[in-house]
Amino acid sequence: MLAYCQTPKTVVMATVTGSDGIVRMLADDINQPGLIFEPKPLQPIVEQITTQLQSRSDVREDSLRFHIRANYTDELTLSDGVTATLYIATATASQKSLSGIEGGDGSSWRSIPDVLRSMPQNRSRLVYLRAWQVLLGALEDGVKAIDFDEAMRHLNRE
Repeated sequence: MLAYCQTPKTVVMATVTGSDGIVRMLADDINQPGLIFEPKPLQPIVEQITTQLQSRSDVREDSLRFHIRANYTDELTLSDGVTATLYIATATASQKSLSGIEGGDGSSWRSIPDVLRSMPQNRSRLVYLRAWQVLLGALEDGVKAIDFDEAMRHLNRE
């Protein structure tokens, strides 16, 4: 269960599935996608994530209902060198709210494969890939994405 964020920054991978079946995520900055903020100490992180999402102009409380995934968090290093905790929030959208999400070029909501392809090829990208796998059900199947060096370390132990 999520309680408090232990890192200086929080990244929320906020996703919604459009009527076209494509999963999109909030990505204002394609190099560091997600909703990024500095959490307040000793305030429950779920409340902070909910407040931050609802403060967005393209996310309204009455149109998107987010569910924060309590079974997954991961840590990453942001481009400024600060450590952050990644959380996943999935949304159920009303038909009315989907028009802004599926809006096209000006939208902050991009498909996850497009986001991953556009990101720098570093460890942060791997964290987003693992989170995407969790969205697809890999956590229940025990599947894990690891980088090549980590795989070699595990193989060399035998």
